[in-house]
Amino acid sequence: MRDARALAPEPALDAVSAQLGEMLRRADALLAEWSAFGDEVRARVAGEVSAIGQIVGAAIDRAALDMTTTHVERQFAEQLGTRLAALGAELARLEGRARAASRAAIDAKRGDRHVLWLGVAGIAIANVLLAVLLLRSPPTPIAPPLPQIQPAIVAPPPDAAVDAPPPPPPVDAAPPAKHPVR
Repeated sequence: MRDARALAPEPALDAVSAQLGEMLRRADALLAEWSAFGDEVRARVAGEVSAIGQIVGAAIDRAALDMTTTHVERQFAEQLGTRLAALGAELARLEGRARAASRAAIDAKRGDRHVLWLGVAGIAIANVLLAVLLLRSPPTPIAPPLPQIQPAIVAPPPDAAVDAPPPPPPVDAAPPAKHPVR
């Protein structure tokens, strides 16, 4: 019996072996198909990851650039604002100084004009006085009256000699005063 059984399993085993071989072929085909599908999925995923990486990288670059630009613009605006405020204050001081210098120049001009007008008035007065002196007729000199000399009659003393000169006349009047020129 054993022999009968031993003989019988061989065809059954061959059939099982054939089925297992067929199953292994199909499994190898499925495995090759799955492997090709896996490679295709891997390539697709790698392409998608690369595209997503590029998009994310570009977004990060844009964000970094925007952030840097925003930061630089903010810093620039702050520094520019500070410098503009300082320049505005300096311009206000310079404007005040310019106005003060302008007022000083105007006051100096007024002073110069006053001096000029006083000089012109002085020259005009001097010219008028000179014209009056030149146009006036020459004054007639008024001669002081000559003192009247009266001869003194003096009787000679009786014992005096006749040849002696007569004494000088007495000076009883002061010298005549000079009259001012009119």
